[in-house]
Amino acid sequence: MNPKAVIETIKADINSAKDQGASAIETERLIRYLDALSNQVNEAGENLDRDAELECIRAHYANHLSHYNWLKEQDIELFKSVITSGQNTLRASMLLHGGAAVALLAFIGHLVVNPSTKSLVGQFAPIMTCFLIGVLNVVVCHGITYLTQYCYHHQRNIFGHILNISSSVLSVFGYDLFGYACYLSYQVLKAI
Repeated sequence: MNPKAVIETIKADINSAKDQGASAIETERLIRYLDALSNQVNEAGENLDRDAELECIRAHYANHLSHYNWLKEQDIELFKSVITSGQNTLRASMLLHGGAAVALLAFIGHLVVNPSTKSLVGQFAPIMTCFLIGVLNVVVCHGITYLTQYCYHHQRNIFGHILNISSSVLSVFGYDLFGYACYLSYQVLKAI
């Protein structure tokens, strides 16, 4: 209770006693009355203190909960961006290897038509093999990516991490294979 409410309570009680015909209040009764009123004020203050303390605790835990939710949302968004980046990398690798294989096939087709260059076709076989292994490698990486997501979804994080690393290593192998095929192409074209 605030001080104004205490004074209003005393006034109301005095007016109530006056309406009942009392013209004076004994000091002993006044002390008991004030003690009782003091106890009410203390209890109300304790309740307010408890309510304020509970409200403070609620705010503290609400703050922690919102921070936890923010961290979880951040983790989810980061995970989504990693998945998207991985998919884009695999698409780029597929285009790289597939496009190189198609371009090499067109070039070999041109060599086959010309009788003087027909003998050079065999030199491009290892290069075509590298490009086709690269395409197969990308397809395998797509499958491993699916299995990785499956493992993470079913709380098999160790297997998920192993598959994730395997997919990353195979992706790097695919790019190395493409670089090696380009080097072989350079050597064959230089010899022509």
